[in-house]
Amino acid sequence: MVDYEAKRDECVIVALASRKDRRIVTVRDSCAISVISRVLSRIRNFETEMERKYQRVGLGVGAFHNPPRAKYSEETKNLIKLLMEESKLSMMQRKMIQEAVDKGESLPPSIDKTKKTKAKVENYQVKFPNAWRRRSQDTIISSGAYEREQYRRTAPLPNKEKQKRHLACMMAFGKDMPETPHGPKILHRAKREPEIPENADFLNDLAQGIRERIDFLNDMENLGMGKKYRPIIQQEIAQKIRLMESLDNQTSDQLRKEEFYEVKDERPSSKLFPLTEPGQN
Repeated sequence: MVDYEAKRDECVIVALASRKDRRIVTVRDSCAISVISRVLSRIRNFETEMERKYQRVGLGVGAFHNPPRAKYSEETKNLIKLLMEESKLSMMQRKMIQEAVDKGESLPPSIDKTKKTKAKVENYQVKFPNAWRRRSQDTIISSGAYEREQYRRTAPLPNKEKQKRHLACMMAFGKDMPETPHGPKILHRAKREPEIPENADFLNDLAQGIRERIDFLNDMENLGMGKKYRPIIQQEIAQKIRLMESLDNQTSDQLRKEEFYEVKDERPSSKLFPLTEPGQN
């Protein structure tokens, strides 16, 4: 809409012009009729100049609000269909891409994956009665007042022994020291059984040792020193006999027939040892 004001012979004409209609709003004097033709000619000239400067924007032509549309060839359309089949898209995604190709628009951006529906957490609501009064126990239990949420630990339990050791190392050395390697704890140790010698002459050696001690004891008795050595010799003989019995039962039966047990069973007299040897006064 354009407003023009013409003044001639105290005549004022205000004309409102557009592309479709042209009308004179006010004519204050009869002498202004000759001016109308001039005004209309000026309006026509102005419109022609405006059309030359600002041409009408066609459909599909523009930068931001109405961008140009592309024309895809049949080969491109077939390629897009093949890619959609290989990528195993859903029907909704295929429909969106096909519409964009038909309209000549750019392809839609990447569609986010469907989010998994979260499990709905039931909200237990405490029911309040309309009239405040004493409720029965069954009513209170059914309302959910006694239900408690179960505690679930999210962090693991701390190792207290490890924390104690770390604190002790920090107090003593100022840093964390490596652990001292220890072997497995042995609670019950197996008893060692007496080793049985493989040599068969070991029993004969024991018997020979017993005979030598008996001979030594007889010699000491002949010299008058039997009371001094008798307890020691008897103890050694008894020890060797017990060892022989534990090794071989047959040998122990033979020993019972010999004089070894007679020497073993003899007990020393209750008399005190003499202060001097016999014959010395």
